[in-house]
Amino acid sequence: MEVEVPLSLRRPNGFLGVPLELRRQIYQYCLVCEDPVAVDFIFVDPYRFSDWGLRDRKKSLLLVSKQVGFEALEVLYGDNSFLLHLNGNGGDSLRRHFAESNIRRIRKMQVVMRPQGCFYGHMLDSRLWSPILANLTKLSIVAQQPLQGRPKYGVPSFEQRIGEWMEWLKAILQYITRQLPSSCIVEVDDDDGRETSTLMRECLPSGYRKVQTLTGDFHFMRNDYSRDSSYWDDEYRDDHDIDSNAS
Repeated sequence: MEVEVPLSLRRPNGFLGVPLELRRQIYQYCLVCEDPVAVDFIFVDPYRFSDWGLRDRKKSLLLVSKQVGFEALEVLYGDNSFLLHLNGNGGDSLRRHFAESNIRRIRKMQVVMRPQGCFYGHMLDSRLWSPILANLTKLSIVAQQPLQGRPKYGVPSFEQRIGEWMEWLKAILQYITRQLPSSCIVEVDDDDGRETSTLMRECLPSGYRKVQTLTGDFHFMRNDYSRDSSYWDDEYRDDHDIDSNAS
């Protein structure tokens, strides 16, 4: 006698019949970028992830069904790393580009802090950042302290600039430390700047990994972005006072 299996116990057909672990691997292959997603530079139709480096045919996974779309969004936002320049707009580009529900899905983030930009000197908005930081599993910090260049008329001294930088960076790091879960992996790329490295040790007492990131390579002019590389043209060198013979 044939026994009818209740609907609640029937295994779904098609793609949803594949075990979730394998489905997640498929989502990761299609939706996870090798490099961090630069949120500050998503300009064109952000809802279609135009600048994410993902092909349209891969993004169509999000439209297969409600369940598949939900699972894919968890991977898209949970497994990608998102790059933000805190000195630029303090993370406000997150609000502009992503729905709050998707912001809450973010688990990996890379933040850049530099002594310039319209947000430099201001504190983070806790309404945005507290829930984000509380959910992170990995945080990468790229911090570039002021450079001790040639004195220029009308420009504050290096001592003044480093003092302002340390005050701002310390406040940001102390806030981040209070919000992060103890299980979060923290990485720091500060190019071994003396003052910044000292502050990192002081403000991140639970420890962190010292790393070199591609983002840091760009800002610190290392490796493929070194001062004597062909990446920087003569006009940029003149505008930013870059000496190709500098060490």
